[in-house]
Amino acid sequence: MSTIEQALAKKQADLANKAKEESVDKSPAKKKATKKRTKPAASAAREKAEAKPEAKEVETVATANDTVEVKESVAPVAPEPEITEPVMVKSDEVEDVETMRATDPDPVVGEDVLELDLPMLENLGYLTAQDHSHNHRVQEEFREIKRNLLGNALTTKANKVKHPNLVMVSSALADEGKTFVAINLALSIAAEQDKTVLLVDADIYKPSVLRHCGIKPRKGLIEYLLGNIEEAGDIIYSTNVDKLKIMPTGTPHYLANELLASAKMTSLVEELASRYPDRIVIFDCPPILGLTETAALSQLMGQAIIAVEENKTPIQKVNRACAMLNEDLAKGLVLNKALQSHKELYGTNSYGYDNKTIIQ
Repeated sequence: MSTIEQALAKKQADLANKAKEESVDKSPAKKKATKKRTKPAASAAREKAEAKPEAKEVETVATANDTVEVKESVAPVAPEPEITEPVMVKSDEVEDVETMRATDPDPVVGEDVLELDLPMLENLGYLTAQDHSHNHRVQEEFREIKRNLLGNALTTKANKVKHPNLVMVSSALADEGKTFVAINLALSIAAEQDKTVLLVDADIYKPSVLRHCGIKPRKGLIEYLLGNIEEAGDIIYSTNVDKLKIMPTGTPHYLANELLASAKMTSLVEELASRYPDRIVIFDCPPILGLTETAALSQLMGQAIIAVEENKTPIQKVNRACAMLNEDLAKGLVLNKALQSHKELYGTNSYGYDNKTIIQ
């Protein structure tokens, strides 16, 4: 074949291939495939409309082979919330949480109510509201002491002494029955219709008010003087005896004697005297002889009751103890375990009660 003939044959083949391709493009299958390729353009338009939710007009997106209308304000679809499984808590863990809530922060001390063991007190010779001991002599003795104290504190006699509503109860020596006298005096005053009484256990060396009443130790005076408790009201406890409140000694401390003679103790006593002038405040104080703190504390008091055990304490020591106290105090003596009154021995301001009252 000549070169010319080869060129003509190639040209005819090219024309045939071109015609074949044109026939394929015009077939229905090809058109359908073309339409499928236009769908991604519509999806792109829809995504564009979703990215512009603020659009107020209908947008028209044209493609090579199709037209797609995007509706007005297509709101974006919020993502589905992530589902988390609930955390299971064991019952004992719940109890632990409740326990922490109950103990943290610590409850206010003064909100605790002290339950005096009244049957025990009655058996030991104390005067209670339901006293069935028929110990009329003891009742009369403390009634007489009470009348004198209330007269000095709340009548015209009150102007003669400083802080007449503050009464210290002490003794010349240890174990003479002063705590018994202090508790009974407080119970007797609490039995009055219109009187309230606060019993302060100020015997920092041998605190025994709570023990005698059948009550476990509580935070009290020492914690307040150390600054561990800020408010004095938080160490004043209500009791199951109406109109009787108690301020315990608290936890023993090696600086107890310095604390009792501190300026903070003076401020506390002044506060107790002025805040409740119609309340009788009884201080169960340490013995007088051998200690300077009790004598110093007497300078803040208005009245003093000195417990004397009959046939034990020499009169000379009683006189010496009284001489150490504030000379402006209204003083009285109470004879502990006395079988009869001995006013001729101890003076006109003396009282006595029988030997059934024997604890200290």
